[in-house]
Amino acid sequence: MIGKKFGAITVIKMVSGGDNPVIYGRCDCGTSKHFHAKNVWRGMSQSCGCLKGKKISEAKTTHGLCHHALYATYKHMVGRCEDSSCSGFKDYGGRGIRVCRRWKDIRKFVSDMAPSHRAGLQLDRINNNGNYSPSNCRWVLPRENLRNTRRNIFFYKNGERLCVSDWAQKLGVSKNMIYARLWRGWDIERAINTPSMYKRNCKKNFPDKTGRVPDAERLERISADGILASHG
Repeated sequence: MIGKKFGAITVIKMVSGGDNPVIYGRCDCGTSKHFHAKNVWRGMSQSCGCLKGKKISEAKTTHGLCHHALYATYKHMVGRCEDSSCSGFKDYGGRGIRVCRRWKDIRKFVSDMAPSHRAGLQLDRINNNGNYSPSNCRWVLPRENLRNTRRNIFFYKNGERLCVSDWAQKLGVSKNMIYARLWRGWDIERAINTPSMYKRNCKKNFPDKTGRVPDAERLERISADGILASHG
């Protein structure tokens, strides 16, 4: 037993026997210490601990991109598609969204996406039901990313496709007003094009405590918020 080598550990001497024998050994790195003999014999202890640290270091430097600006984006993308314990898995991997074979290698992901990346942009899938791949991904501003979700509802008008928030911004009206009208069963053309229902009678029906009349847009928004709160 003395002088025999197990992994990187060379046995120098037996320290104690019995049910839990202990040996004194020297690791290839030069460290000498006590080891539980059974762990050494079974291969559970193959070094003083230096091999484990070396393996971790090698794993972290395999691609050398741990500190790259896109590393966190890549880890989040893979996690929500492949890790069932990830909070977003049900909306990605749970729906069958996958990372393409090419992007299993982070170096290829960085090669494809780094040239067009700018600070403040987020990774977005063009087809919200498609996989993460070079042909289906782009960088967008956070507000654009929020609009391109499967929860958003898009409508066409005069050949233009926009979500309700975009239509409201384009036409200068409240998005809640449009939502309320759609909830009532109005079609998109009527919901967008019909003037505020309060414009004609707001002075008669909605004076505030000071006697001043709130603007029609605010009155419409108040009404819409009430409806959405009741049925949301």
